[in-house]
Amino acid sequence: NRTVLGQNLRFDESLFTFWEDVYLSYEAKNHGFKLSRTDLIQFKHGGGKTTKKDMRYTSYYYQRNRLRVAPKMTKQKWRKYLSQVNISVDIILQLLRKIISGDWKRGKSLLLALYH
Repeated sequence: NRTVLGQNLRFDESLFTFWEDVYLSYEAKNHGFKLSRTDLIQFKHGGGKTTKKDMRYTSYYYQRNRLRVAPKMTKQKWRKYLSQVNISVDIILQLLRKIISGDWKRGKSLLLALYH
């Protein structure tokens, strides 16, 4: 819709993949657009062919973007901080599980997600 596209919505291209749709929806809602669901339109996605095999997607991009986007979606500073802490702790717990299981490559991707 031209009305939606004409708005100054912030689409964060640096996210590359994962969570960019969540953030764009958040921005649209903040610009006064009503978001709703419909069963009249269906999108079929044969996804997972690349993302399930490549840990950059499943571990790095997903967790990095989760850590970047979720805190932006609250206005109160203490909630932003709490969101960052909660997500970071969750990523650290996942990292520890990967280290214990010997999955060093995925552990490395999780560690990079915390610091990028």
